[in-house]
Amino acid sequence: ISRRTERAASRPQAVPAFGNMIRAVIDTLVFVRGTLSNQGESAFLIRAFKQHAFVLLTSRQQMRELFHTLGYPRIRRKYRLSANVCKKLVGQIGARGVLLAPQGRLRLCRDPNDDYLLELALLGRADYLVTEDADLSDDPAIRRLLLDRGIRLIRVGEFARILRGA
Repeated sequence: ISRRTERAASRPQAVPAFGNMIRAVIDTLVFVRGTLSNQGESAFLIRAFKQHAFVLLTSRQQMRELFHTLGYPRIRRKYRLSANVCKKLVGQIGARGVLLAPQGRLRLCRDPNDDYLLELALLGRADYLVTEDADLSDDPAIRRLLLDRGIRLIRVGEFARILRGA
């Protein structure tokens, strides 16, 4: 992650208004899947993000997690990923996404490593939190909390259908 990206992420910032554009938090695993295969709904979401079809709400933490995950030697070997491909995707996320700074105070999810995604959705007043993670999607308390704030927790395929119809 570049110093410029880190500085921008560390500054408190208000979430800008984006008119009618969809605001979404995308689970890191979706980016990983879409990078490893250029087919399927996860890959479609990456292409849609690059074409500015929605506003991505993200954080420095998520960008580090993505770079770290794609950097596993076994993943790089198996999928023939270069460091450049990983850096380019993380750079695009940093340049095109809205960087927020979750404080890490939220403790709702069974897996505490997923709490920052909830915090991103709440901080950024997201329309959608897109995940395939059952720890998030199958928890009725989390669904209720998000829905009470106007945030829909949906799976990748449903979000892809929304973007195709939007």
